[in-house]
Amino acid sequence: MSALAATATCRTASAVLRTPAWWACRRRTSFSKCRTTKRISGKVAEYFASIEPIPWIRVVETANVPKTRVVGGMFVSADEAGTEPIGHRIVEVPEDRARTELRDAASGFVAYVPAGSLKRGETLVTTGGGGKTVRCGICHGEDLRGLGSVPAIAGRSPSYTVANCGTFSTVCGTDWKPT
Repeated sequence: MSALAATATCRTASAVLRTPAWWACRRRTSFSKCRTTKRISGKVAEYFASIEPIPWIRVVETANVPKTRVVGGMFVSADEAGTEPIGHRIVEVPEDRARTELRDAASGFVAYVPAGSLKRGETLVTTGGGGKTVRCGICHGEDLRGLGSVPAIAGRSPSYTVANCGTFSTVCGTDWKPT
């Protein structure tokens, strides 16, 4: 069957069976013979490429954090008002506790980090922290979105990143420690 006949068959089958053209085409011919499938897959790729990622974690540098307590295996802001010094901790709490408890995928988190942490982290990532370790882009890619079998670290939770860097340094025998 020629490519032109396959395309005509796809159009006829979709009208008769009331199925989408790409499904009728897939059932009767290979994907490479159906121009409709290529056009649809291109539009799907364009659509997903146009979606802007929604930030999941908002990072805030601060000296004081809201008092927290553990509920359901995560830190949440305590019901009573008040703050406490952050010290050398990373404190992650839900933006909206009620939505998070309902497992709302659009409900993000706030990560409170000590003042100056972002600048120190940027130095560590881009230069290796002045000889403390190798720069992260060597293994994780220049954009930190992963390289081959090495996972992405861009966009990860700060506490997750610090915990895994600590594990990495223990396993690999490097002297990296969060400061």
